[in-house]
Amino acid sequence: AGVGAAGNGNAKETAKAKAAAEETKRELEKTRAQILLLQQKLDKKSKKKGAQEAGAVDALTQRVGEQEELRKALLLSAPSQFNDGNTPMLACNLHRLLVARRAFALGNTSLLNDVLDGLTALTAIAGKDNERVGYYFSSGVHLMNLLQSTRELGFQGNVVDDGVALVDVHPPPEGAPAAVAFEAFLTKCVRTAYIAFVENFDEEIEKILEAAIFQQDIAIMQSESAVPFKLGHITTEDIVEAIEKHLAILRRNNVCPMAIKQCLHHMIYFLSAYIFRQLIERPELCQPHTGFQVKMSVSVLSAWILDQHEMFHTCSAHLEMVTQAANVLALATNAPVFANEEAIREAFSHLNMAQVRKLLQQYTPDSLAPEPIPREVLETVSRACRQNPHWRDLPLTLPRTFEEFIVDMAEKKKEGGGADNDDLT
Repeated sequence: AGVGAAGNGNAKETAKAKAAAEETKRELEKTRAQILLLQQKLDKKSKKKGAQEAGAVDALTQRVGEQEELRKALLLSAPSQFNDGNTPMLACNLHRLLVARRAFALGNTSLLNDVLDGLTALTAIAGKDNERVGYYFSSGVHLMNLLQSTRELGFQGNVVDDGVALVDVHPPPEGAPAAVAFEAFLTKCVRTAYIAFVENFDEEIEKILEAAIFQQDIAIMQSESAVPFKLGHITTEDIVEAIEKHLAILRRNNVCPMAIKQCLHHMIYFLSAYIFRQLIERPELCQPHTGFQVKMSVSVLSAWILDQHEMFHTCSAHLEMVTQAANVLALATNAPVFANEEAIREAFSHLNMAQVRKLLQQYTPDSLAPEPIPREVLETVSRACRQNPHWRDLPLTLPRTFEEFIVDMAEKKKEGGGADNDDLT
């Protein structure tokens, strides 16, 4: 019995040990499965990280390649380099780079911004050298035209027909497609080059305007010849030569005709606004002989404009206002011209009454016309101004630049009081 009892006890212990061993085996298998699952997850993460790292390397390689191509396009396309179709090589190379790299389809903003920054930097570096500024201006216009001509890219404008945006461009809306955003910023970039070109002209021409317009009587008195400009004096002919020089730069760089027209509008307007501003702000110039000098100078410019292509003829409209200001000085003692408000409006349709009054108030007789202004002339103008108090708020001078003038006209047109200025853009 004792042996039997002992045998039974051993059997129970054996059964327990066997059960424990089975449980341990199951735990080991469970742990092994967990380790395998964890290892699989770690392998996946490792592979994903490796792929990410590989992707980052590929992206970096692509970026380096883009920058190298862009560097070559910007630095190796020197001014005066054109392809067989007279398109600046800079524009050709940038267009090729953007299309080959699918910059718009992929929304590659880094490359697109680099192109814009590169064009802007080249214009800034060119500084006062309008030959180089003209090339970069032309490159921007031609790049815009090449992209707008590639319809599948989604560009919407037509720079060849519409010219440069003279009014500052608003930034594109948030989330705009890459092509729409790039077109807006490239438009701004082209406008920057245009402004740099015409401002360089302004700075150069302003140095000779005083002598060419207001000192002709001095030149004639100092000369023994009847033709003072033959003896080295600065005259209106020098102004014409400066205009022709800058137009030649634009043509050499194959700027489209509409953009050239806009530049000429700026030049003629700047001359007119400068002369008009001097007459209004400097009383010592408000004399009869100055009026005749201005009329003579303007007639030379008008004749030159009429000798140009007919698309440029509208530029002469900018000279109307300064011509009429000169007429006020030349005709100040002619009472019938100022007989009443209607007669004044008819004779000086491009001036407001405040401007007419200002010129007459500053008028001083000279040897050419020694008589003073008849009292009735001053009374007629003063009475017209009193009867229309709002005339006191009218501007006496003109906006300094053509672009400011266009903005001013656009605002007046929006308010319903301005003329259509489509022919002037």
